[in-house]
Amino acid sequence: HVDSIAVRGLTVTKDRVILRELKHFLGRPVTPGLIDEVRASLDRLGFVRFAADPAIEYSGRVSSLVVRLSEGSRGFFDGAVGYQPSGTGSGGEIVGKADLSALNLFGTGRSARLRWENLGRDTEDMEFRWEEPWAFNLPVDLSGSFAQERRDAHGFTRTLLSAAGGRGIGRLHARAGIRHERISADSLTSSGATGVEAGASWNALNYPSNPRSGQRYAVEWSVLRKSYRFGSGGKTSLTRAELFLDQYIPTFSTQTVAVLLSYRRVDAGKGIPDPADRFWLGGASSLRGYREKIFPADRAFLASLEYRYLTGEVSRVFLFTDIGRLWNSERTGGRNSTNVLTRIGYGFGLRLQSRAGTLGFDYGLGKGDPPGEGKLHVRLTAEF
Repeated sequence: HVDSIAVRGLTVTKDRVILRELKHFLGRPVTPGLIDEVRASLDRLGFVRFAADPAIEYSGRVSSLVVRLSEGSRGFFDGAVGYQPSGTGSGGEIVGKADLSALNLFGTGRSARLRWENLGRDTEDMEFRWEEPWAFNLPVDLSGSFAQERRDAHGFTRTLLSAAGGRGIGRLHARAGIRHERISADSLTSSGATGVEAGASWNALNYPSNPRSGQRYAVEWSVLRKSYRFGSGGKTSLTRAELFLDQYIPTFSTQTVAVLLSYRRVDAGKGIPDPADRFWLGGASSLRGYREKIFPADRAFLASLEYRYLTGEVSRVFLFTDIGRLWNSERTGGRNSTNVLTRIGYGFGLRLQSRAGTLGFDYGLGKGDPPGEGKLHVRLTAEF
């Protein structure tokens, strides 16, 4: 049985941060699968690395679990700049984002994230997020976030506040919490909504940043009670659900096929979702080859197929095809109708490891676009 646990090699991260992740192994029988469980428990932290395999050391009748670690990344930066033609022959525009995360503040395991995106056409997103692991000395992490989505071209700004508690067990992580949204728009659609949200994810990738095999599944769900601030809109319910399925299928020794599927749905009771309630899709993060956030949808099914040639630990060259099936409800002439739209994007990209970080290049075309109408994104991802 495991009688004690020893942590060796850390210079910044406090030993107690590691011991609290492993204390459930105390008293456990020493079995062939124990070491794999220990690795899985610490791999999800992201800010420490194994200097050697965990081991059981014996001293007389005492069995000690010994983990030898080194400090990993304490911060993460993801920046991108892109160009998208206007589609009207009047020139294009520059879009971009900056995403900065601190993964292990003061060696305590706390994390913070700041994200800003310029998506073109007076469209801008920002988000701040904080996460506190082992709140009140319990195996539960607490998180809070503030986000704002500005869509001047569509006449609304959405502000989101959320707080949640979560628990990770091996490859599984689940969370639940409360959520508040405030929509600033015209006199008919300005509203506020409060309710609950929940989510769960399962990550079994062989290597997180450049996987060759494995699966990653996630589900997000929320239900809110929505009240209109002006007029006679009254109250209604707002339910959102999102499902993500990622599968990596190895082919040859350095090649793999990535199949990335997602489904999104929003329901507004017996009514039609307002523009601010819908999913806005298109662009580098959802439907490549199209402008950023130009397709509103009540329901959306997205499928991405990538054939990847892995050239290094984080490097790869790939071809991609994105397919989107989008449903959008409208009310015309006193009746509800649904428009269905199918869009296909395709292109190529690469990721190259450099001293500055991982350089990325993506070039995508929408269906029927000439080469000059392609959407280009250049990005830099760095750990520090």
